Amino acid sequence: MPSVVSIHGDVRAWLNDVNGIIFNDATLLPFTKLAYQELQDELALNGIGDTFEDESDAIGVGPNVARIPASGAPADMIAPITIFQSDVVTTLSNWEPMEEGNWEPGDISGARLSMWKWKEGEIKLKPTPVGGPNNYIKIRYYKLMTALVDSNSNIPIVNCVTFLSKRVAAIAALVIGGNLERAGVLDTDAQRSLKTVVAILVKRNQGQPTRRQPFRAP
Repeated sequence: MPSVVSIHGDVRAWLNDVNGIIFNDATLLPFTKLAYQELQDELALNGIGDTFEDESDAIGVGPNVARIPASGAPADMIAPITIFQSDVVTTLSNWEPMEEGNWEPGDISGARLSMWKWKEGEIKLKPTPVGGPNNYIKIRYYKLMTALVDSNSNIPIVNCVTFLSKRVAAIAALVIGGNLERAGVLDTDAQRSLKTVVAILVKRNQGQPTRRQPFRAP
């Protein structure tokens, strides 16, 4: 995985400041966070969520429990995809998918959880009867990408280096250098690279091979 510091090295090359006299890591980091967020938004808009999926550990659910609040769900969860349930008797080995849907107020499941829905930023459950057995759930979910803390942070997208470096360079050229023309050229290149990143991830998710493009001189 590329790191922020490697992105910054490319940024300085685009801005003709390889020694970091003006564009050092501390100066570039806020711009890198902005570009990284733009990348996340673009991937989300293109439905490339399963690039960033995870699965929770077993979460205990007692009888008559009708919701899993945000505090009880994985901290990096954006939204659930699928929820599986099991019970104590099977020692958590017999995981079965629950149905996503709606139910009438007051409806209950049987001894085991059966239905869930995502509403108001938390997981709602069709509860089991009072006095029934405990249940467990596992959540398959879309997750937030790793936050960028400093220049040593890693970025979990292999093909993003060209987009991020040129987009960060474009922002820096405009905000710090005041060079509107240079910023425009870099941003145009960055947006072209962004389309490539999205296309590669979409094809990978569809299980389609990606054909290499022939080399062309700039």
